[in-house]
Formats: sequence, C-alpha cells, structure tokens
Amino acid sequence: MNTSEASIRAFIMDEVERQGFDLSAQEGIIRVSWMTMAWWYAQEKYAERKRPTVGDILYLASYVEPGRNKRGFRQMPVGVRGLLMPDWDVLPGAVKRLVDNSEHLTPLRFYAEFEALHPFVDGNGRVGAILYNWLRGTLDAPEVPADMFEGTGRLVTGPNLQNIPIRTELGEAVRKTFINNPIQGADEEVGYIVEPDIGKHACADDDCRSCHNCGIIGVDISGPWNLCDECDNEYTGGERVIEAGGLR
Repeated sequence: MNTSEASIRAFIMDEVERQGFDLSAQEGIIRVSWMTMAWWYAQEKYAERKRPTVGDILYLASYVEPGRNKRGFRQMPVGVRGLLMPDWDVLPGAVKRLVDNSEHLTPLRFYAEFEALHPFVDGNGRVGAILYNWLRGTLDAPEVPADMFEGTGRLVTGPNLQNIPIRTELGEAVRKTFINNPIQGADEEVGYIVEPDIGKHACADDDCRSCHNCGIIGVDISGPWNLCDECDNEYTGGERVIEAGGLR
C-alpha cells in the first residue's frame, strides 16, 4: 500500500467512524468497504471531469449506502435534531442547480449547501466528504471539511446525524431562497448560502466589536452575523453580501 492509498484508507475509516459507526463491528467494516468503492469511482471519474454531475452524486450515494439509497434521492421528510430538512420533492431540482453552478462556488460552500439539502436517506456526510475532495482535486490526499462546523455543526452522535450546519430562522430563509432560485453568476455579489457557527460569541449589541464566529475582539465586523473580515471571506468566498430574497 503506497502513501496515497494509506492516507485515503485512513481518511475513510475516520469518516465512517465520525458518522457513528463502530469500526470493529460489521456495520463499520462494511461501510469502510462501501465508501472505498465510492472513492474509487470518484477517482476514475475525476480523470474525465473535474466537477461531478448529478449522476455522479447518485452513484456515490448508492455506493456508500446501497440499501438505504437504492431509490436515489430520499422520498420522505427527514429531521435532524427535531428540525426538518428541505422537502424531498425539491431535491432533484435543487441538486441540479447546485451542480450547474458549482464552478461559481468554493468547494467548502458547495459542500455546505449539499449537506444542508440532505438529499439522501443516509450517507450524506460521506458523499459530501468525497464531493469536497473531488472539487478540491485532493482525492489522492484527502482533507476533512470540518472547520466551519467545528463544535456545533459536524454531528458525531449517530450514523444518521451527519454534517448538517446549525439551523436558525435566518439560515432557513436563506436556504429557501437558494432552493427556489438559481445561484447568481460568479461576477455578481451573492448572499450567504449557509449561516456561520455563531457559538463562539453571540450578543445583540449593535456596537459589539467581537466576531460572532471566531470570537476575536476589537475588530471591525460586518454582515448579518457580525463577522470579522477573515470569517466573512470564508463564508462568502470573498464576495460581499447583498440583499437576496428580502434578506441582507
């Protein structure tokens, strides 16, 4: 086993374990095998195209959870921590719009929106991890897309509680705007697609000078979540927030 193969296997084992599966039990062992097959598929297709298609995403889902995802996109409502994910009947169109506009999104933003859609019955976190590395061109040396969800959004308490961003009323409205409308072009300013983690520092003080994401104090902050420039750039790809669907 060469260095690349070893790093991929370690990544897959870590990812399966992060989703709540016991690697010493059959349920974990078989899912490592399933995700490995999905990874091989992604590597093969990456040689042909640098951006996945809707068909590729469906194939990946069928590899990581062949039984639960055999019907493709989920056809039932799904809740995470008591909150409903987007309606199942909008998923085909929403995923297609996400794929069609992938060239305008950073890999992290694509990953975040994919996880917010939660398009499959199970395996969304594993599929999202593969897609993130596909878009980054790091399938041979995978990286974990964990930072933006650290502490609150990347759930590890069970196999069906996967990489879902923390949801707020504002975040829900932003997602509905995205689902019902195509993403704007890369040369246009766009709004946040996923709300940041504001668990580090959150208050209602209009004069607050602490970033609500990273907690740094004494800085200029902006946007609907009061972020410092560094965090603002991370969540908007360096583009400024404008009014979208009545939100600013």
